[in-house]
Amino acid sequence: MSRKALGKGLSALLQEVETKPTGVEEIELDLIDPNPLQPRREFPEAALEELAASIRSSGVVQPVLLRRADARYQLVAGERRWRAARLAGLTSVPAVIRDLSDGDALELALTENLMREDLNPLEVARAYEILLQRFYLTHEQIAERLGTTRSNVSNTVRLLKLPSSVQEMIVDGQLSPGHARALIGLDSQAAQARFAGLIVNQGLSVRQVETMVAVHTSKKPPARPKPPAESQTVDPNTRAAVLELERVLGTRVRIVGSERRGRLEISYFSSEDLDRIYNAIVK
Repeated sequence: MSRKALGKGLSALLQEVETKPTGVEEIELDLIDPNPLQPRREFPEAALEELAASIRSSGVVQPVLLRRADARYQLVAGERRWRAARLAGLTSVPAVIRDLSDGDALELALTENLMREDLNPLEVARAYEILLQRFYLTHEQIAERLGTTRSNVSNTVRLLKLPSSVQEMIVDGQLSPGHARALIGLDSQAAQARFAGLIVNQGLSVRQVETMVAVHTSKKPPARPKPPAESQTVDPNTRAAVLELERVLGTRVRIVGSERRGRLEISYFSSEDLDRIYNAIVK
């Protein structure tokens, strides 16, 4: 695959198909196959039904983009229209057919969806991963071709390392991309899942999560006074209580004392963090 930037050729092709298509043909729906490299995985049924109703009324206004695949055709852009046309009962759709490589087909599909903001963050991450692993592009080259930044590409790909439960929260919209990127900084999937639960349950902002992650991953915790002699051996029940409080409150907790008396210390790192902890305690 060529490593040149996504140039005027591909960009112009996508624009041509969308605005002033030439060489439009009617292609039977049964001869068209979806692209296995299509980055989009989610096709909500309600949205397809709405588009199908529009197609029944006005037809397929914008042709799909295809490439030849032996005696058949493969979708490059317009899979939603193809699926909705089938729901609408059509037997064919208007199409523009072009000779495209696997890499160009993937880039066009990715670019089309990104332009419409149709992809969720995990779908974008999987598409970037294909460009990295299958087409041997670097993060810098992907960024250049798709008009984004290298750091955005890198952080997006790292979302694939989050546990499946957290990835589902991202797809469902419970976690924003900003929340998800903050979780990447945690040192284990268990911690990532635990913090994701706190975000959803307590409605934490991205800034709050970033602060909590920074505290959790700090290599040098604040110096702590030496505990009294009678509490040098930590009681298992006390340790369990500390861990549970830290889980619920999302911050560092400390219990100091003996069997007869002691104190509970809850750390906070900003007024916003204090408000969050207070709300978690009193609710």
